[in-house]
Amino acid sequence: PNSTQGNLPNIPVLRLPDLYLIAAEAEARQTGPTATAYGFVNTVRSRAGLPALTPGLSKEAFISAVLQERSWEFFAEGDRWYDLTRTNTFLTAVPKAVNNVYPTRAPTARNRYFPIPQDELNANPKLEQNSDWK
Repeated sequence: PNSTQGNLPNIPVLRLPDLYLIAAEAEARQTGPTATAYGFVNTVRSRAGLPALTPGLSKEAFISAVLQERSWEFFAEGDRWYDLTRTNTFLTAVPKAVNNVYPTRAPTARNRYFPIPQDELNANPKLEQNSDWK
C-alpha cells in the first residue's frame, strides 16, 4: 500500500552479518586471522558483491579490516558507537566524522558513557553516577 507514513513493525535486533563479523573478530583476537576468520568476513563481503579480503593480513590489520567492515555493513543502524567505545577508538574516530552540518566534533572521555538517569539514582541510593557526569 502507498503511504506517506512509515510503518516498520520489524526492527532488526540482530542480523546474520553481525554474527559472522563478531565471530571473525573473536577468532582473530584469540588465534589470529585464521582461515575460519577469513571465511566469516568473506561470507559477508561476497553477499555484498565485494572481493575477498586480502589474505595474509597481520592480526592487527585483520581486526581493523573487520571493524571497518562493520562500519560499512551496519551504517546508520545505530551500532557504530558500541564498536567505537568497545575498542576505545571513539576519541579518534568521531572527530573525523564531519560534514556541513557538523563541521567539527570534539568528543571527550565523558562521552564514553551515558549518565545514569536521575530517577534511577533516586530509586536506588546504592547507585552512583558515572564519575564524568557528577
